[in-house]
Amino acid sequence: MALISGCSDAIAQSLLTTDEQGYTAIHRAVIANDLAVLQQLLPYADREYINRESNDRSTALLLLCKRLMYPGFQAEKPCRQMQEEILVSLLAAGADPNLPQPDPVSLPLLCALEKRWWRGAELLLDAGADAKAMDVEHSQRPATYLARNNVDILIRLLKEGCANDEVCSWIADGIF
Repeated sequence: MALISGCSDAIAQSLLTTDEQGYTAIHRAVIANDLAVLQQLLPYADREYINRESNDRSTALLLLCKRLMYPGFQAEKPCRQMQEEILVSLLAAGADPNLPQPDPVSLPLLCALEKRWWRGAELLLDAGADAKAMDVEHSQRPATYLARNNVDILIRLLKEGCANDEVCSWIADGIF
């Protein structure tokens, strides 16, 4: 991992240390929803570090999308705003929305869609998330299956080549 020269010893040590789960300081900042700490760490980390997988193959970006609160959660609005800022920060620093690869157990876009985090899904797609990718956690279902409750996202996924026989039959039957 490359660190930017001039990085303080404390930050360098924090970046180079992983815990028993293989989580880095960036993973931990995401888990804690701590945007301030994340923003202090990101300038000193390279893309390889930002995209590092933990022992369970989770990147910081994937952890963010997996840990989202479901709609209707009491603290949804402030929590979602913080999570959106964390997502934007990770993507701007070089987080890859298509990791982990190969043979992903779970992918950030599909987790965001499952949790109905439509804004997060838009940002992930803008950052190059593969609309056609599938993972094990979501039973190899296409993103269009998970986005069936949001017509705008569904149309975008279809335009990006993510097909689904069920969606095609909805269109043929005039449901859309």
